Amino acid sequence: MGKISALTMSGGALSKFGGQSAVKEYRVWVHPKGGGDDYYFVAKTLDEINRKKASLENSGNYVEEPLAVVWDEKYKKYREVVIDKKSLKKSDSGLNIAKETAMWS
Repeated sequence: MGKISALTMSGGALSKFGGQSAVKEYRVWVHPKGGGDDYYFVAKTLDEINRKKASLENSGNYVEEPLAVVWDEKYKKYREVVIDKKSLKKSDSGLNIAKETAMWS
């Protein structure tokens, strides 16, 4: 975990890539308020990355919704995708998730 390049393909929904079983890592991106380089945190589980996002909420920086990193078999590259409702297990239904559209591509 954490060895996947920050430069990945992006766009799409987790449910289109096999759901949570396809996730290689979860990420939450942070954009510093005063400028500077963007950075991200990595976690193994959705719960863990949601806790990290919550801890960053009052930092004054812009904190994106968590993303999942999956292997895109068609293009043979890693891809960041949004975590859509269809991809969640029933036990995860109360967790904070991104909207079903891509944040950026």
